[in-house]
Amino acid sequence: KSLRKVELKRLNKFLRSPYYHNNPHLNNLYHTVRIYAPDYQSPKLQRELVYEKLFPGEEIDLNKFRKLLTAFTQLLEEYLILLELEEQGIQKKMLLQSALGRRNVFDLFEKQTFDLIGALEQQPTRSRDYFRQMMDLNEAYFFHPMTKKTDFKSSPISQAMEHLDLYFGLTKLQFGAEMKVREKIGREAHPILFLEELIVQEEKLSERSPIFSLY
Repeated sequence: KSLRKVELKRLNKFLRSPYYHNNPHLNNLYHTVRIYAPDYQSPKLQRELVYEKLFPGEEIDLNKFRKLLTAFTQLLEEYLILLELEEQGIQKKMLLQSALGRRNVFDLFEKQTFDLIGALEQQPTRSRDYFRQMMDLNEAYFFHPMTKKTDFKSSPISQAMEHLDLYFGLTKLQFGAEMKVREKIGREAHPILFLEELIVQEEKLSERSPIFSLY
């Protein structure tokens, strides 16, 4: 029910791919159920009737049917992950960076790292996601076995630490603001570690992201 019309249509192509499965009953299950979209409320969707459609002439085997539904659910979950990746451009490229790093394709890993850092730096905003992604990229690059560790002037570990501080500070202020609002509602104080220290550093932090001042 959560799939949009175009996503439901694309699911058919996904299920036809032999990369993910070779069970024709899964494709048949899709076509049997899809015709009752979008509410799926037809009495013809009772499990006995669906089973008869998928396995004509067979006595119903609930264990077999449950396994088929489980396999279909797992494929649908894979499909949702792929749809989500399509919406997460930077995250998708960071997964590629991780894959190249683990396979020790260092020249491509290094290029992908710097390309991603450059793309992030071109973004007009400095949000929590920006600082977290910059931290992750620099951390992955620094700790790769083939990365030179002797360039202290622009060390990626220094960059990772700086972005960690900014990500931590922005996250702490965002969560802290929410907790302070709830204090007024629930009349119960919630001590927040490091909040005062962050407030003292507000001017310095705001130079990196105006969101600090807003919080």
